[in-house]
Amino acid sequence: MKVVIKIGGSILAPKEFDFVFAKKLAGKLKEWSRKHEIAIVIGGGKLSREFGEI
Repeated sequence: MKVVIKIGGSILAPKEFDFVFAKKLAGKLKEWSRKHEIAIVIGGGKLSREFGEI
């Protein structure tokens, strides 16, 4: 199955970046990718702009 998942910055960083959640999400995506083709679309909001400055 082909799956598209959109991940917005607010899910990863409601107030500040949640590394624990991001690691869990990455693990799930890796698990799902064994059985499915996955495309990930990331948002371009506040979190993206902040990391773009680094």
